[in-house]
Amino acid sequence: MNGEQPDKNHVYIYGRNDKILFKNVYITITKLSKLSKLLSTDNFEKINQSTIINLSHLKERDNTIISLYDSKETFEVTAKEKIGFVGKLRAKFRI
Repeated sequence: MNGEQPDKNHVYIYGRNDKILFKNVYITITKLSKLSKLLSTDNFEKINQSTIINLSHLKERDNTIISLYDSKETFEVTAKEKIGFVGKLRAKFRI
């Protein structure tokens, strides 16, 4: 966001209105996957290799593009994650 990118193998943790809460937190892909599974009980979902979103803040989904409330950033769901993601959305909203 704002052209800023985290260092390699690091992530930014964002809050409301795209505010960076934690900058350059070191995390491996394996740990990110484990974190995603741990947070899934709290309505978080992994949408690509480096992004976990809170489904409670989902504003709109247009095919593979996700918009969240209180965020100007859009996120892309990878083809690999799309099937599971759409299934979880349908289950959540009983579609």
